[in-house]
Amino acid sequence: MIVIIGHSNTDNDCLGSMVLMRYIYPDAVLLKSTLIHPIAKNLYSLYADFLNLKSLNDISNQKLDKLIIVDTRTKARINEYLSLINVASEIEVWDHHIADSFDIENAKLISEETGANTSLIVSYLIKNNIKINPIDATIALTGIYADTGNFTHANTKDMDFEAANYLIKNGADIKIATRKIKLINHEGQVSLFHNILNNLIYKTIKGHYIILSYIELEDQFPGLSGIVEKVFEIENPDAYFAFFYFVKNKKGLIVARSRKEEINVNNILFRYHGGGHIFAGSAKIEDQDIKKIFLTFKKDLEEKMEFAKKAIDIMNKEVYTINEDWSVKQASIFLESVNCTGAPVVNKENKLVGFISLRDIMKARKINQINSPVSAYMHKKVITGTKDMTIDSIEILFQKYNIGHLPIIEGEKIVGIVTRKDIIKYLGLNLEEKQIIFQNIESL
Repeated sequence: MIVIIGHSNTDNDCLGSMVLMRYIYPDAVLLKSTLIHPIAKNLYSLYADFLNLKSLNDISNQKLDKLIIVDTRTKARINEYLSLINVASEIEVWDHHIADSFDIENAKLISEETGANTSLIVSYLIKNNIKINPIDATIALTGIYADTGNFTHANTKDMDFEAANYLIKNGADIKIATRKIKLINHEGQVSLFHNILNNLIYKTIKGHYIILSYIELEDQFPGLSGIVEKVFEIENPDAYFAFFYFVKNKKGLIVARSRKEEINVNNILFRYHGGGHIFAGSAKIEDQDIKKIFLTFKKDLEEKMEFAKKAIDIMNKEVYTINEDWSVKQASIFLESVNCTGAPVVNKENKLVGFISLRDIMKARKINQINSPVSAYMHKKVITGTKDMTIDSIEILFQKYNIGHLPIIEGEKIVGIVTRKDIIKYLGLNLEEKQIIFQNIESL
């Protein structure tokens, strides 16, 4: 058996590296760290079904032929996996931290100075003309953006740009992967950054989470867009509109950022002679009272923004259900026949009483209980949603409860279901057009 691990507290670059190593070692098993960095947690939650990461317990008592370590060369960062190092017949390390000490005994090191470790692995795939599916390419691109600060960090190399280009050519979705990062290290910028954070106004408009700020400055100020993007990154709203008034020349500036097509920044700022594109823009205010604009801006947003997408917009209305008196084996056969990874469980009155997934079925299979009733292995406390829930709310539930299916309930009736696949489609990655085969899901 070949096992791939990364450092503890897995970040986006580590996750991207692990995913791509499967193209070099197709039969390898990926192991999940007990800790996932908060920034990477949302991406991991979204693609959990595709990643199919295992735990140390899942591979206990199996012979380890080769151990692949990515994004670290330091033993202290992989303490949770030390038991594997002691039994592995062969160890290979792929790492870009050239300044760190290499203290993993008897290991082969593949290393090059790159901004992101993911780029090191993509370079190998490019040389060997190995194609990548769009989901893995998206995860990998996120890793490159994260570790290079969207190519703004000083450690960014040519290889990072080449790797990103290759991933995009293989279908990586920039809308999902991009994480705008700007450095704010000037003393005045840091001070203004904290001033803005202390004066944010939070609004929910048409189902979107919006933040606004109004700051008066004596004169023009350098790097305002970078400060805005840092606030945007930390607060993580659907959109942020920052208003600045420069007292000396009595002029103003609006800088805006958005994460959603429903909040088209270019359209919103058009009336103020602003410009940009859907997700970023600005407007210089020279002949109007910017404070007055700020005080009435909520009305502008209500007029220009579309309503946030809700469960009813993306849910599957045809819901496959499993009867509680079926055996686990019957449930397994049924899920395979309808190509689903899980389904709600109903009683004779067709009321929701539980949920069973392929993972639950695997638990029964491992202990030869495949003929046991579904009720013995289903989850009885089912997290459900309503038709009016926003997509953001559903994503929060997926992450909070580590689920991949959300039955939509009206009264006591199941009227639909939302899955991770539906969320990914909503985010812009058309799985059917890009002909992705859900091999990881089917192998659960």
